[in-house]
Amino acid sequence: MVFAYTGFRNVIELSGEVRNPRHTVPRALITTIVVTIVLYLGLQLAFLGAVPASLLGGGWHGVNFDSPFANLAMVLGLSWLSWTLIADSMLSPSGSGIVYTASNSRNVFGLAKNGFFPNSLTALNRRGVPARALVLNFVVGLAYLLPLPSWHSIISVTGSIAAFTFQIGAVSLVAFRAAGLTRRDTRLRGMTVIAPAAFVVSSLVVFWTSWSKLWIGMVIIGLGIVWYAVVWLRSSRTVAELTGGTWLVVYLVGLTILSALGSFGGAHVLPAPWDSVVVAAFSLATYLWGARSGTAYMEARPEMVRRLRAEADEDRGDAPEPVAAT
Repeated sequence: MVFAYTGFRNVIELSGEVRNPRHTVPRALITTIVVTIVLYLGLQLAFLGAVPASLLGGGWHGVNFDSPFANLAMVLGLSWLSWTLIADSMLSPSGSGIVYTASNSRNVFGLAKNGFFPNSLTALNRRGVPARALVLNFVVGLAYLLPLPSWHSIISVTGSIAAFTFQIGAVSLVAFRAAGLTRRDTRLRGMTVIAPAAFVVSSLVVFWTSWSKLWIGMVIIGLGIVWYAVVWLRSSRTVAELTGGTWLVVYLVGLTILSALGSFGGAHVLPAPWDSVVVAAFSLATYLWGARSGTAYMEARPEMVRRLRAEADEDRGDAPEPVAAT
């Protein structure tokens, strides 16, 4: 279910190609989330109302369908609907695949533009598509299949990694606002509460994935951190860019240890629900550390903030506004 809601990310990742992002992106985000909520609530209500009472003699835990809606259609004698649902389950993932193929190529393009990948990956073909980035994503996708042989395994790991990226967004939001990189007339209210809550909930979602899947995701994220360190060593970046992310390394190590000790596929040293309580408290403390670290980094670099603010105003078509000295 977490993976099902990650489609809104593609709106952001492709927003650089939008003509009027200030108005279009919020509308697309809200529409995507609302439609997804309505669709899944409707599907759940339909399933709850359509299951024959004869199958509920032992309670809901006694209902065991391999393909819930297709099996339910067969039980109700709707063979044509069952076959239609099975066919759709084979075809519909292609839509998600096409969208993620496009958005992930832009991710690689952006990482290359920021110096984390070779500059050659920023090359565009005559149609304006980062073809080399597409090839890299294809190779990485094939490598994904080695430790993750099934669709369920892929989604479990990918969903946990996606939830992890939400946490980074919560910290970044606070740092950008403190530096004045967001316009007050476009700010959502209540983020001083929503951001830490989102960080904690995302941490719990990752933790609940279970140890057998979480450690794979942490290895993938760990490889990304190692690559960042390699890029830093080969560049002229300051030490603050490396030390400023200490909280993230501590968070990843701590969450991995808690998962190994917890009750979700771990050693059960921390019993439920206290393992989730410990993870929530640890996540909140880490969020406060990360938000303070990010804010301090931005405030210590007024020239960089001015440049970023000017670039953001240029993208919006607004006149640059002065940034208060810190």
